[in-house]
Amino acid sequence: GEDRALTPLLKAIVEYSGEDLFISAMRQCRMTQVPLMGQVEWWCTYGRPPLEFRKLLILAVTVRTLVENAPQGTVRGTGTYTSFITALVQYVVDRKVRLPPPHLDPPELGPITRQHLVYFLADFAVAFAAVKKYRFGIRFLTYVLELLAFYRADNEKHGKPQDTYDGINPCDWVNNVLKWSLLPDRSDGGGSQASPTTNVSQCIRLLESEEDRIRSCLQALRSGYSTRKDFLAFVSGLFPKAYHARDPAAREALQELHQALDSAS
Repeated sequence: GEDRALTPLLKAIVEYSGEDLFISAMRQCRMTQVPLMGQVEWWCTYGRPPLEFRKLLILAVTVRTLVENAPQGTVRGTGTYTSFITALVQYVVDRKVRLPPPHLDPPELGPITRQHLVYFLADFAVAFAAVKKYRFGIRFLTYVLELLAFYRADNEKHGKPQDTYDGINPCDWVNNVLKWSLLPDRSDGGGSQASPTTNVSQCIRLLESEEDRIRSCLQALRSGYSTRKDFLAFVSGLFPKAYHARDPAAREALQELHQALDSAS
């Protein structure tokens, strides 16, 4: 029915951006029924059309980008980035939002870049952990890893160079998933309901580098997963004894991994 949770979220976004940048963001996202200056508050409550989360997400990322890059002296809202993200977290938790897998339904980026979306989502996922909604954090980190894998495959298919992402380390995301999967969660049925092994193995498979996959398995074995039979089976299947690592650093990590597996089983 009527999406009541949307009004407070839109108001929080406007509070962060100010009317001017909010209207610019809507225009850049080619949204219909853009309000005029002075009518935004009314629009947020009464005038808005229903908004799908994927469109809402792109609007939020566009707002974030405009605020970040606004020239000196731009009038913007009084709300902080934290209150803006907190409102978005609350919305996702209330509505139990899911994003479809990127290869089935890739996000339409509109005015933003792949990098903008990836950085925003990685930040966003961590915000769930701050309020102990770990399952949603896991869901969104898994989505970012799926997104990166989808973009890599897309670039390969079209013979384009691979995208660069400064300052992100997908292994850190997997580490978060390792930790969060073992913590008591307050998500009341939303988020990932899967077992810790399912969460972690899915994320490890999505890592691009062989060494990262090996090191993440090792990290998991050292973080309480060595007693999980299903996880040991997953690792043995991914990196059997006969597995040959291509890269010298990966070979060294693989030796460590096989030692850890031997002492666990």
